[in-house]
Amino acid sequence: MYPNGDHPGTFYIGKPLSYGWNSIVSSWKFKGEIIVLIDERTLSKGEFELMRLRNSSKVTIIGSNTSGTDGATFTFSLPGNVSINYTGIGIYNPDGTTTQGVGIKPDLFIKRTLNGIRKGKDEVMEFTLNYIQKKK
Repeated sequence: MYPNGDHPGTFYIGKPLSYGWNSIVSSWKFKGEIIVLIDERTLSKGEFELMRLRNSSKVTIIGSNTSGTDGATFTFSLPGNVSINYTGIGIYNPDGTTTQGVGIKPDLFIKRTLNGIRKGKDEVMEFTLNYIQKKK
């Protein structure tokens, strides 16, 4: 979604981006499943790549929602040496749901816990390794 310069405060929906990711993934020599781990530290370009990867049946995304900070950013200066950054376009999943402020949702949700961190455990990695073992 893009700002409409002819009518400030309104927006228009642009043509959806299409990457043909399935054809790229199907041509790879590696024929196994691809597992991608994500969390709130995954942002911007990483979120775009996840939307691309998600189109393949060979990819499973595990973890917790990304930061929800995709989209081109714009910067302008205000008096007093103040700079403002903002996202001026809307980004949506292929199904039409928003990604901004929500993030990319994983296929399998698992999040590290404070208790796990205190014990030196990585619940996301343990879950993923168990998932791989069960798939074998």
